[in-house]
Amino acid sequence: MPKTSKPSPHERTWNKRISQLKAYKRKHGNSNVPGQYAKNQALATWVKNVRMAKKHKTLAKQRIRELDAMGFVWSLRVRSVRRYDWEPMLAALVAFKKRYGHCNVFYEWNKPPGLGRWLRSARRRQKNGSLDPAQARQLEEVGGTRESQWQEMYSALVEYKKEHGDCEVFSDRPEDQELAKWVRKQWPLRLKNALSEDRIKQLDKIGFIWESVRKRRWERMYSALVEYKNKHGNSTVHPDSPEHRKLARWVHHQRRLRRSRLLGKRHQGKLDILGFDWGAPQGQQRQPWEEILEELIQYKEQYGTCDVSVTSKKHAKLARFVLRQKMAKRDGTLPKDREKRLKEIGFRWSMRAPKKKPTPKKPRSTQYGRWTEKELTFLREHWHTMTTSVLAKKLDRSPGAVANKASELGLSRRSSWFTKNAKA
Repeated sequence: MPKTSKPSPHERTWNKRISQLKAYKRKHGNSNVPGQYAKNQALATWVKNVRMAKKHKTLAKQRIRELDAMGFVWSLRVRSVRRYDWEPMLAALVAFKKRYGHCNVFYEWNKPPGLGRWLRSARRRQKNGSLDPAQARQLEEVGGTRESQWQEMYSALVEYKKEHGDCEVFSDRPEDQELAKWVRKQWPLRLKNALSEDRIKQLDKIGFIWESVRKRRWERMYSALVEYKNKHGNSTVHPDSPEHRKLARWVHHQRRLRRSRLLGKRHQGKLDILGFDWGAPQGQQRQPWEEILEELIQYKEQYGTCDVSVTSKKHAKLARFVLRQKMAKRDGTLPKDREKRLKEIGFRWSMRAPKKKPTPKKPRSTQYGRWTEKELTFLREHWHTMTTSVLAKKLDRSPGAVANKASELGLSRRSSWFTKNAKA
């Protein structure tokens, strides 16, 4: 009876993966094992490698026929998979909307994998008329089409206006963030002629403000400042006020814009008419200039300079004062009397750090002078016990000068070593 040869390890692995793939197909109805199949990652990797081997023509024909017989899909086209998985993807979209309240699925969304890509493809096919009418109706009922999504956000804006009295939606509250994003997009869409006349009429009907968000916000905060002044008699909003923290930050921002010459003339004019106080409120006012100048004088008496390091934590306020004076002098906004006072104390106007003075080298007065008898005696005694560089330091001379003098005196380390050993 002929002996049967045992299958090789590769064949045993192949048969094992084929059995696992058949079990997967019986359970799921197809052999498209996902790349991140947690239950059997080895099978997912094997399926991927088999497709790559078929693509590079390195897979045996017998094994190709074996996989063809069980209906193995060699090329996974994304579009066919999306159409094939319509019902699961539609159910995932319904779950997404139930959880997040909208159908704005990111393209890279991977819970479940491919939902964002599937939704974009479905919307594109619905737009060009290639989507099945029944599927298009299902997608519209869910709110997944662009038109249904726009109408849904429009209805939310109508409800917002009924509650708040206007269409100015800001993202201060988490529940209004999606609606605020949608509202901000309508003005740029109209500028690009990407908004239909029907939608423009619908927004005009509810009193939608066709202006940029920044402009609306500035006008809103300005109106709040007018109300504050009518109530308190001034426009100095203190930052510690818990009721007007946003207004205080906005007021502070206007002061900073004016100091930086970035505030528009129209906005500055409106604030000037209101009697806006461009100075800082009490508690935020800077220390008087004369007091800081006295501190700078004391600093110079102690350290000998007016250049206060910006890295000094102890004198951080003084360093900022020095920097402001230099910048004001550079921009031509420093008053003449202050400039004169600073010149009197030796103030340095350059913005660059002062150059460090080079440390003077120790003079070698005897380097090129005549050798004394004491130096010659020291050289003879220690020539055989010290190196040339050590002797040069001891005698305050260069190593070359020491070596030359030793050669003149006939001092040789090699000959003296031989002589010493010969005597021994």
